[in-house]
Amino acid sequence: MSFSEVDLIAIDELTAMAKMPGTLKIITNAHTCGVDLVPRDTADLMLCAQYQYPVTDPRHFVLHDVVKLESREDKGRVRVYSAEGDYTEGKPEAVLSRLRQWRVS
Repeated sequence: MSFSEVDLIAIDELTAMAKMPGTLKIITNAHTCGVDLVPRDTADLMLCAQYQYPVTDPRHFVLHDVVKLESREDKGRVRVYSAEGDYTEGKPEAVLSRLRQWRVS
């Protein structure tokens, strides 16, 4: 499997933006509200609900900058990593979109 023209354009954008710290971010599953990864009880749920950003807002979660991009042309996918070791993988255009979701208007 090889990359389509749309994929190649997305890879070019990912490559360029990954060189600019803070441009692309992986949204982790760690909460910034103080709750562990998964709210365990009513108190955790209340803490999440009262946090300044709701769980539907990317700022409710820990964000890590993208620092590395790997092309997996044999699978038609890319994988991007944070310095902390988090990664996300998928079709280039979908990954680019996902890494831009941290920006909220």
